[in-house]
Formats: sequence, C-alpha cells, structure tokens
Amino acid sequence: MMAPAAARTIEGCEVADGQAAETSGPKTVADVFKLRNVMFILLAQCLNMVFAQSALGPIFDGWLLVMAKRSGRSDPNFIVGTVETVRGVTMLIVAIPLGIITDKCSTRANLLRWNVVPMVVSSVLLLVAILSDCLWLLYVGLCLYGVWNQMLISTADVLLADSVPRQFLTDVMAAKGTISLIGTSTGPALQCILILIFGNSWNANDLHAALGLSFLTIIPVIMTLCFLEEPQLQATVDGSQASSSPARTIKSWAEGSCLGLPIKWFIPILFQIAGLISGVGSGMTVRFFPLFFQTDYAFKPFWINLLMGFYTLCIACMVQVAKSLSKRIGRMQVWAVFMPTGIVCLVIFVSLRNLWFVIPVFLLRGALMNSTAPLMQAVLFDCVDSKYRGRLNALSSLFRFTWCGSAAMGGWLADRQDYRASFLWTAGIQAVAGLFRLPALFVVPRFEVNDVPALSEPLHDVRESASSPPQIQSGAAELSPKPVIPK
Repeated sequence: MMAPAAARTIEGCEVADGQAAETSGPKTVADVFKLRNVMFILLAQCLNMVFAQSALGPIFDGWLLVMAKRSGRSDPNFIVGTVETVRGVTMLIVAIPLGIITDKCSTRANLLRWNVVPMVVSSVLLLVAILSDCLWLLYVGLCLYGVWNQMLISTADVLLADSVPRQFLTDVMAAKGTISLIGTSTGPALQCILILIFGNSWNANDLHAALGLSFLTIIPVIMTLCFLEEPQLQATVDGSQASSSPARTIKSWAEGSCLGLPIKWFIPILFQIAGLISGVGSGMTVRFFPLFFQTDYAFKPFWINLLMGFYTLCIACMVQVAKSLSKRIGRMQVWAVFMPTGIVCLVIFVSLRNLWFVIPVFLLRGALMNSTAPLMQAVLFDCVDSKYRGRLNALSSLFRFTWCGSAAMGGWLADRQDYRASFLWTAGIQAVAGLFRLPALFVVPRFEVNDVPALSEPLHDVRESASSPPQIQSGAAELSPKPVIPK
C-alpha cells in the first residue's frame, strides 16, 4: 500500500489518493522500440557501421595492401595490421577517462552531440590521407577516429540501457546487434555500387573515388545524434524527483556469491578476461579475411564486398536465432553450443581448399561466433549498476584494443607464413578464452526473472511498504532467481 498523499503526476499519469498508479511506460517490446532514444541510438549505430564498413572496411584494407606493395614494402600485411593497431592504442588510452566522464555526466545525450566535432575533423583528415596516399596523415586521422568512436561506444550503450526497462534489455540489445550488423552489410553493398561505377579493379585511382564518396555517409550519423534526449526525470510516489539517470539495480541472482566473490564482480571479471584473450585471437584474423580472399582466390573488389556483406547478414540472422533459442534453453547455454561449433568450423576452414566449400564454412563460422555478443552484453548489464556501466563499457574497450593490437601480429604472421597459419592460431586462442567464460554457465540462471515491481518497470523509482512484496510479471519464467553455485 502506498502512503496517503495528494494527487501527483508520474510520467504524465495522475495518481490519486488510494489509487494504483497506471504508468505510461512501455508495456511490450514493440512499445520499447517506439521510445525516442531507442529509435535514434539504434539508427545511429546502424549508420555508423555503414560509414565504418564503406569508408574504412574491406576496400580500405585492400587499398592499404595495394599502397604498401606499390611502395616496395616487403611486409604489406604488417602495414595493414599496424594501421589497425594505431586505432586500438588510441581507444585504449581514452577508454577509461571517457568511461568515467560518461558515468559522472548527467547529460549523456549532450556528450554525444559534442562528439560531432571530432567526427567531422577526423573524417576530413582520413579523406585527405586516402586521396593523397599519405600514411602519416592516415595515422593522425585514425587516432582522432578512435577518440570519437570510443565516446560513441561508451556513451550510446549506456544511454540506451538507461532508457529501457530492465525486462526488455535483452530484446533491445539483440536488436541493436542485428541492426548494427545490417549496417555492417549495407556498407559493402554501397561499395559494390561505387565499384561498378568507378571500376572493379585494385587500381589506386578507382579505389580513391569509391572510398572518397563513402565518407559522405558520416553526415547522416551526425544528424541522428542531434535528436537524442536525456532520459526523463524519475518520479517517486512521494512526489520527489530522482536523477535524470535511472536508478536501476542489478538482477537479484547477481546479489549472491561464487567462489568467494560477489557474482556482480565474478561475472564481469570472467567476461573481461575472456574478452581480452578472445580479442587477441580475433584481431589476428578478422581484418585479414578479405585480404585472404583477395590474395589466395584473386577476388575483385566487387566480390569482396558482396561476400563480406552477405557475411554480416548471416550474423544478423543468427543473432535472432540465438535470441529466440535463449528463451528456450538460456543465454549461456546458447553460447555454450555456438562458440565451440564456431571454433571447429574455423579449423575446418583452414584445412579446406575448394572455394565452394570454403565460403559456406566461412559464413557459418562467422555467424556462430558473433551471434551471442548481444546476449553476453545483456548478462553483463544484469550484473552492473547503471552508474558503473560507462566504466564497464570502457573496460570492454580493452577487448577492442587487443583485437586491434593483435592485428599487427596477424599481419606479421601472414607475411612470414600465410593467412591460414594466423587463422589456426586464432582457433586455439579463442578456445582458451572460452574456458574463462565457462563458469558463468553454472552461475547465470537459464531464464530471466523480472525482479522489479510492476509499477517500477518503466524505469520509475517506486517505494513500496514492507508488507507489499515485489510482483513478478505474468508470463515471466517461474524459476528461482537464486543461481546455481558450482561446488
């Protein structure tokens, strides 16, 4: 029962004395996707991936390889790797400071709007560097690109999570992953059109034209960020206002302990260690898949873009399969099936030579290995309070650093041996990384349980009397949220 008080308004809904509050927040997943921040953050993520994959994607790597070979370098793949390493080092340096700024700042939408300045400057520098084949200017532009991209990563995800009721977070994160992958596939599709116009060859002048026009795709990203808003002020039933950042707590199952550590620390620590190790393996491989097909199978730019576009579409489809399957068998259980199968596919991929077998295995491996990322992010957010999520995203940037940093190692290995040797190392490293995430299989509940009272679901901070226990929403899994602790 709520304490008697004068009529008051919560998110536009009047609550009279002795009456239950009927909130105006989202009741279904469809309602969540109508929220302003959800729509524009997902759109910004999609458009940013279009920019990254059209201007700095497979054709950009192909141009780097051509430029390095034309300049007489004996280690062209190493040059491709070092360019990626520069971006990764920059993101590592700024990750923690930007994460702290994100957590401390109550106007996160404004942070993203100010981020437009380095976005414009870096795009101009990168465009000039590509058109003039200037490597040092390319490094400068990529450093600045790393700064604004890290800010977008650190802040947009936190703003998105703070704008969504907890019970819908897994659905939104899965949708974010799918939409980002659609953008990732749209970028190569756009490049296909430009290549057909300017020439389907690895000629530097043709590549300049296709890459140069691709930089125009940064404009809609900038425009989308201007429509973001701060999460609405919270209202409590006693009429006071909470801060503009939702005071959302961790899931009840994360309040326990495992192996002497609180689960809310245990899971993030495991995931960060696994991410660091996995990033080393992935970085040695992912940037070199297009170059592998370019070098070993003589793929032209059009076919490289077509393959990589279809690759990301396969991942996007598998994300939805993983999300649907997680509701039947559990999030960590889906990961436990998909990850080992993906590693086996990579080993098979290395041993194959016939192109008609190589491509299907390549597509299946990529779909399996990348489709569970949104599920894992939702598990992490279940364990971390809203006020620490910026720092969590900053720590996750260490994964992106090892991913980028190991690209130089993968390039060196490709120059000394071949691409397949680098791919085989990746399979082994990712298997080790999986071992660190394995304990979470026994800690994270198979099914999500709604831990919040019905009135607080749309991000309201509601005070209830001790005699009024939280109500579990109908339709939620009727399982105890208490985790199974391994012995």
